[in-house]
Amino acid sequence: MQARRESNSGSIGRLYGLGFATAAIAIVAGCGSESTPDAAAGAAAQKQAEAPSAEAATGTPAVAPVAAASTAAKAAALPIEQGIYGDVERGSCVRARRAFFYDGTNYGYVSPVEPGWNDTAYFEINRIARVGPPVRGSNFYDYYRGYTLVWTTEDAEAEEDILGIKAEGNGRIRSIAVSSGPKGDVFSEETYQKCTFSRLSPQMQATIRTERPQLAGAATPSMPLAAASIKFPPIPRGYYAVGTSCARAASAQAASDGPSSLARFDESALTWHDGGPEIRGFESLGNNRFRVRARSYGNGDDTKGTSADFIIRVTGASTFVTEPGSFLFDRQESFAHCPSNSVPKAVRDWFEG
Repeated sequence: MQARRESNSGSIGRLYGLGFATAAIAIVAGCGSESTPDAAAGAAAQKQAEAPSAEAATGTPAVAPVAAASTAAKAAALPIEQGIYGDVERGSCVRARRAFFYDGTNYGYVSPVEPGWNDTAYFEINRIARVGPPVRGSNFYDYYRGYTLVWTTEDAEAEEDILGIKAEGNGRIRSIAVSSGPKGDVFSEETYQKCTFSRLSPQMQATIRTERPQLAGAATPSMPLAAASIKFPPIPRGYYAVGTSCARAASAQAASDGPSSLARFDESALTWHDGGPEIRGFESLGNNRFRVRARSYGNGDDTKGTSADFIIRVTGASTFVTEPGSFLFDRQESFAHCPSNSVPKAVRDWFEG
């Protein structure tokens, strides 16, 4: 997330510690009788907001022709696809610490528990009251130009901290929120990428299921284990060099410092020298692809564990690669089998001792 603060007089500072950019700016039209297309669009958006405002005040649903209702719904639509978007600060969906979601009626934010960063899960939902472009000549127009502004039902008449949002292509979106600070205008920006539910981390998935289960509806159902269950993929069990050669993975230095590029793979576990997930089973997906049913128990203190399923693709008689997008593997990793007699005892002791 980027954050910057600038004063109208030219002094520049920085704003740290901004969380979610959740509120937004009601753009105020300039003085005088000049009429512009942007001003007309803003007036239209204001008029379309009157019906939901009246309903909230009286408790009586507003009655309108179908065509008018359709127009109002379209006017409140964001210029992005509905779905879940993970923040890009850590580079991938599975590593996203925050998620932005849009379901056609609401937008919001989700952040799961992550020890050392977020001790409690965070969830926020905002009902959209109206959307519209910034009005030329209004406060913060230069910041918001090119964005669509989003007012919520709680801040339908707000003049600061209004969410501005725009699509950037390749599944990415950018958001911005601007307000006045004691030393100038303050704005925060965040960039998100479109994520399927299944590519989010298990922690993020669990938080979404708890707080907003309908967002998980687009996830591809997991295939039952019995449907294509196999005992083990068609590769040897035993030691595997990860992203390097067997000689380097099992070197004397690896024996003294810990063989960080060596893993042991069999029916029960995928284990590095400092631990790894327990394996519950395997499924054949066709085309040399196999799903590995796994569960991670962290440092051993977690008795419940976390789902850590991942997919491998067999590339040879004794090699495979992992597919990115899982809790364990956010990028492709290559594995090459190392016969046990090629792994010195001092290295094997890290796994067997």
